[in-house]
Amino acid sequence: MSLEYELYKHIGKRPCSPNSPRPVRCPLVLNETSEDILTSNVFGRLKYVNPDLWLLPTLKRAFPGRKFSISLQGKLTTEFWKKLPSPPFQEVQEGVEEIDIFLKVGSLVVLCENKYKSEVKGSLPSYGRRDQIARYIDAAVYNLWPDSGNTLEVLFLLITDTKTEPSIFSTYRDPETLLKNLTQNRPFINYPRVSQAMAQNIGWTNWTTLLAIMDEAAEGKLNWTEAMIIKDVSDYLRYKLQATKQVSHRQERGDRHV
Repeated sequence: MSLEYELYKHIGKRPCSPNSPRPVRCPLVLNETSEDILTSNVFGRLKYVNPDLWLLPTLKRAFPGRKFSISLQGKLTTEFWKKLPSPPFQEVQEGVEEIDIFLKVGSLVVLCENKYKSEVKGSLPSYGRRDQIARYIDAAVYNLWPDSGNTLEVLFLLITDTKTEPSIFSTYRDPETLLKNLTQNRPFINYPRVSQAMAQNIGWTNWTTLLAIMDEAAEGKLNWTEAMIIKDVSDYLRYKLQATKQVSHRQERGDRHV
């Protein structure tokens, strides 16, 4: 669903599904808490903007102290909801993982998982399944880490609408914890070394920070197209974050009256 529809739907028409007979009163097919809609509206526009203006500052905020050089590494490619098969021969086969955004610039890969009004999915011990973060990182290592030669630098980035990162996420910055969650079934990979590298490549930021990056970009020298895109994304993020605040205030008032 488009950004314009979410922002201005009160003056527009509700969309019909492709199979709806006409004339018919169409149902509202928009869920404003959808992370997929948020992902497509924000990054579907930013993929047309110089990554120096948004990806580089986002990575610097999410990975403090790291040095990144985006503009010198090639063209940015963006894939939405990329499927990464889980490693084979697991005790409980977990199937295919779906990464919200797969960004690649030269040898740098950023796997981005977005959360909006929802939590990181925890483990399902009764089914033998691990939590969402462990499954994603394991699938990333299996699919993207070569047996030999130059390796890609794989970053895992989580974006939430919370003020702090989820505690379950930070546990994977411990290489030993990460190593225990890797399916170690490829004989030519040094998994302890991989876990050391990946533990440093786990970053977190939130939508409020991304909005601040948009506002900073708007103050720089932009061409007409970049200025329009940055303004659209800024307006949209401000709208979504305001909706989050309103929900939080209602919940707080409800808690006080319990």
